[in-house]
Amino acid sequence: MGQKGRTAQRWWERGQRPVGLCDKRFTSAYLYAAVCPASGADFALVMPTVSTTAMSLFLDGFSRSLEPDVQAVLVLD
Repeated sequence: MGQKGRTAQRWWERGQRPVGLCDKRFTSAYLYAAVCPASGADFALVMPTVSTTAMSLFLDGFSRSLEPDVQAVLVLD
């Protein structure tokens, strides 16, 4: 989230890159989500990192959101 490019456009010589400030105030967020196409039920977490700990938290929360005796198949992309 935030701006990652140059702060302004300016005229410059062709083939050369103008000197300019770059706004570095941005951060990333990673979405872990699961959706049931048949029922529309969903579960999601927004995490600041991608790690095995984050995935374990997602899988734990997802498993708690399911009804007892329900089996789920996850396809990761």
